[in-house]
Amino acid sequence: LSVLAPIFGLRDEEALYRRMLDVETNATKPEQVTAQTQELSETSMEQRNEAMRMQITDDCERELSKAQKALSESCRKRLPDRLPDGDCKEQAADMMLHGTLFTWQVPMASSEMGSKQPVFWAGFSEEDTSGMASRKDLGDFVKSVNGILLHGHHPIPMTEWGQVAEDAKMFASCPWEKKKKFWHVASLAMARAMYDAKKDKIVIAARKELKGDRSIYNSILYKTELVGIGTLMS
Repeated sequence: LSVLAPIFGLRDEEALYRRMLDVETNATKPEQVTAQTQELSETSMEQRNEAMRMQITDDCERELSKAQKALSESCRKRLPDRLPDGDCKEQAADMMLHGTLFTWQVPMASSEMGSKQPVFWAGFSEEDTSGMASRKDLGDFVKSVNGILLHGHHPIPMTEWGQVAEDAKMFASCPWEKKKKFWHVASLAMARAMYDAKKDKIVIAARKELKGDRSIYNSILYKTELVGIGTLMS
């Protein structure tokens, strides 16, 4: 103590002892440190989650905006003299928000409908290793029946709707509620194009489970395409 006392600026051992007691009294207890660390960790996790949610929202809005712009351009291409530019933008926005089908949207699905067989699909993936359900397998099947898809991936033949969706990254950042209007109208347009072309059959290629997050019941095929066919072709 006689050595330490001068270092701490203390005059005697009693003063040093009191200082040591003060340090022990004011020190954070181990359980407090654990609680504080946990609180900081939870706060940090919440901040990261919120940042991720904001990023996903921003990415989704960009994808939706890109699709809306493409739809507006398609409108102007098909109705150059009948609708001013502003009206095409309004109709594209109305479709994305409310699911309204306009006449100029049907040709987006019918350009090759007369000579090709409509094919609907679900469950084919680049990650598939079974040898039966990769995107290449889907492409080979579509080619074998001279088919065309509402949506797909190049080089598989697909409609203009599919091209718009692919350019918008298939709305990969968007929850279903945000993108369902697009797929609802695209499916109705496809069904109407099939009806106008007097198609008397459809072909479905599906490799899906009946349960789980990626079941057939969560697919675009089940949620909108079959509904559109039933609505306009029954």
